[in-house]
Amino acid sequence: MLVKDTKVIFFDKSLKNVQDIIVGDKVKTKYGNKTVIEVSSQTEATRKFIFSDGFKIVVSNSQEFLLSANEWKKVSELNEGDTIAKLDNDFAKIVDITDLVENQGVIIRTEDNKGVMLSNGMMVR
Repeated sequence: MLVKDTKVIFFDKSLKNVQDIIVGDKVKTKYGNKTVIEVSSQTEATRKFIFSDGFKIVVSNSQEFLLSANEWKKVSELNEGDTIAKLDNDFAKIVDITDLVENQGVIIRTEDNKGVMLSNGMMVR
């Protein structure tokens, strides 16, 4: 689950807030451009991450990030110092994690369920 105002990259490299995405939109993923097949909202416990490139994001504990080792890891299992994969073989290290209360957010599923790309090039699913 991504919280309100999280930016997602579209197939044409434009950005859109997660709450404005609808079924049928085409988003950029590590595996090419994919069609959004489901959008839903829910409330979950969240964590705030700050990365070495200055990027900050709040995501639910059930989300997964793509690590530099090309494996997916749940947000609840990530630690400071873990390295997250980004677009074009770039990486960002987690420098700070804060556990937060429950937040409402949006879940996006693509046709292959392999995640969506955030504005800084990280992949989440």
